[in-house]
Amino acid sequence: FFFNDTATTEIYTRSIVGSVRCVQETGINAEYMGLMEKKESIPTITLNNGVKIPLIGLGTYIGFPPKLELINSLLKKAIIEYGFRLLDCSKVYGTEEEIGKTLKEIFADPKSGVKREDIIIVDKVWIDDMEDIEGAIRASLKRLQLDYIDIYIFHWPNTEIVDKVKMTTKPLPLYKRWKALEDCCKKGLVKGIGCSNFNCQTMVDLLTYAEIKPVINQIELNPYLPQTNLVHYHQVNDIQVMAYAPLCNPQTATMLSKPTTALNEPIIVELAKKYGKTPAQICLNWGIQRKHILIPATTKLERLAEYAGAKDFAITQEEVEKINAIQTRLRMYDPATWTFFDWGHIPLFEQILTKKFT
Repeated sequence: FFFNDTATTEIYTRSIVGSVRCVQETGINAEYMGLMEKKESIPTITLNNGVKIPLIGLGTYIGFPPKLELINSLLKKAIIEYGFRLLDCSKVYGTEEEIGKTLKEIFADPKSGVKREDIIIVDKVWIDDMEDIEGAIRASLKRLQLDYIDIYIFHWPNTEIVDKVKMTTKPLPLYKRWKALEDCCKKGLVKGIGCSNFNCQTMVDLLTYAEIKPVINQIELNPYLPQTNLVHYHQVNDIQVMAYAPLCNPQTATMLSKPTTALNEPIIVELAKKYGKTPAQICLNWGIQRKHILIPATTKLERLAEYAGAKDFAITQEEVEKINAIQTRLRMYDPATWTFFDWGHIPLFEQILTKKFT
């Protein structure tokens, strides 16, 4: 189990044993019981607004152009069968409308046992909507067929917008945009607000004027990019970190001509054999032990069981440190290296070489 202390583990075990006895005594369908256990076993962490959020969710970026026909089956299997209760969305992923249709079907089906309040939706404002954040939220709500978004965040910490017609830039002061987010929160359009891809300096500045504190900062986090100091800064300031690319996305790494993947690292492979798990599950469990909120994405239904299984064991703190010490460092998502970003001239992150340091 996820729990490290014996007392909690015993309590959890008694709960499961009691549930099994209930099945035996009442004749409840065993398959249903299995699904119930899966739903109840995803660990949570509490945000600074009091909301409990699962440590494992599902990303909805499934490539460009998105294979929309996959969304319905992926979400239904993830939510109903494996108990996923956290979805990470964005307008630019091109999947909001299909997500909205699928969620409506799930909420309307009494057999699913899932209500709107059971699901946490994270969504993001893209660069071209920064001048009308409320309008962007309302447009996403319409596509998602929802009354509110649980957490709405800046996708990138841009301080300017590019006019591609006039080939000029227009400043976008962060404090004004954060105020717009706060106003939407006060109106009830969103329940919590946050950031994505903010470095420490940007977050320090934001906290000097924020009336409503960000609940999360969504950043690239995996064994090749542990960002330990940045994670620590957020946690001591009661801001949770949400990890995108928690598996160092092998397919994306290949697309970016980065011939490496954390899944092949010797310590990851060694621990996978020790625990009888997959390398991907070891990477995810490493994130769980570090209190990352994980949002792996996939286009393969069979991966959902693998992701859900990452919570059923716990690597030791010593093993966490061994993974932290992996020498390869790789940042895949950096506008400075992606030519199609209009703001690639802004050095948001320190440059990381893809090599093993000696």
